[in-house]
Amino acid sequence: SDPGSVPRAAVPCETHRATQSSHSMCGQCQTFKPPFSHHCRICNRCVSRMDHHCPWMNNCVGAGNLKHFLLFLVYTWTCSAYALCLFGWNYFFCGDDDCTFHPYVVHLVRIMTILCIGAFLFTSSMLMNVTYGLMTGIGT
Repeated sequence: SDPGSVPRAAVPCETHRATQSSHSMCGQCQTFKPPFSHHCRICNRCVSRMDHHCPWMNNCVGAGNLKHFLLFLVYTWTCSAYALCLFGWNYFFCGDDDCTFHPYVVHLVRIMTILCIGAFLFTSSMLMNVTYGLMTGIGT
């Protein structure tokens, strides 16, 4: 989705021109650079309220798609937490003699648990970082 790219033909609005004697220009695009915008060297475009260039989405995260990025993090965090709950439930509450698993399955579940813990911790830190940036207004 469009991260809120600044069009190449953008010009300052009338109120901005009246209050400011000069406006900033992007050094790369050589076009008007609105406040809180940033030039992404990977996408080669200016993005309004740019947060970062996300390698997961292969796109910049800006004013236009921050909601999508936040939902992606929430869904990833929820799926990791759900998988960890399932693994924990099957591990701790499977105490009878009928709960014997093949050794390959046991190793696979251990690997999946480690991957889920990593995804859970990483997305938790990303969610806290984005939430803090949104609440304080400084971005991430």
